[in-house]
Amino acid sequence: MVTPLLRRRSWLAVLALLVPLVGVAGTASAQEPAGVRVLQLNLCGSGYAVCWTGRAAPRAAAVIRASAPDAVTLNETCADDVPALRRALAEAHGRAGSVRTAFAPAADRRTGEPIRCRTGGPYGEAVLVWTAGGAGGVATTGAYRVQDPRQDEQRVWACLPTDRLTVCTTHLTSGSPAVTVAQCTQLLRDVLPEVRSGRPGAPVVVAGDLNLVTTSSGSGPAVAPDRDLAACVPAGSRYRHVDDGVQHVLSPDLRPGAVRLLDMRRTTDHPGLLASFSAT
Repeated sequence: MVTPLLRRRSWLAVLALLVPLVGVAGTASAQEPAGVRVLQLNLCGSGYAVCWTGRAAPRAAAVIRASAPDAVTLNETCADDVPALRRALAEAHGRAGSVRTAFAPAADRRTGEPIRCRTGGPYGEAVLVWTAGGAGGVATTGAYRVQDPRQDEQRVWACLPTDRLTVCTTHLTSGSPAVTVAQCTQLLRDVLPEVRSGRPGAPVVVAGDLNLVTTSSGSGPAVAPDRDLAACVPAGSRYRHVDDGVQHVLSPDLRPGAVRLLDMRRTTDHPGLLASFSAT
């Protein structure tokens, strides 16, 4: 059976070919408003999923160099690919500063051991942040309390605080809407307040493939309400978001601006999501 979520993914694949795209020959930074720019990517990098091509990481490096974001969040990535993507982000900025990274390996439910990519390195989620000062707190990672018993991959999150910005990423489960919402609720209502308390002056951005949608987006086919992102956003919160359907970039501190889908040229099953934020 083709579920609403799968129909949404198919629609996104078509949309990625139709919307204006950022090429790899130049940078989009001059066209974006001043502020914080975050690039969300799902690389389907394990080597075992049907969406794997083996070409997503090189394409991601080209997209990073072209778009020059302040931060990059990576889902379904391999630890072996992070150094090259870190270099791409440093080269994209081309000036004094440094790139800090965090990686959270996903565990196999059956063994409790980290899942390994086909290349042999750990598989999971990663955050890359360019910083002019290089200072920041200690990265934090963790696994969710509630996991889908029908999926072997145990979902995790990673947060990286820097002098300018704290960035978190996650890839929530896709099999059970109730589990997806429970994981999102833990992230936004438990994890983020603790992360923010460690660096109260730095704005926070959360980006990832949340496998949730916003029913108010007004585009694409109808989606079951039990996959509505609003179900896990804290009541009365100041969260703002931009999204392309199931990938989201959210912030309780910053105002959303321009958003673009970036062409990943059939190297993964998701377009890149480049989102701009400014101070409120």
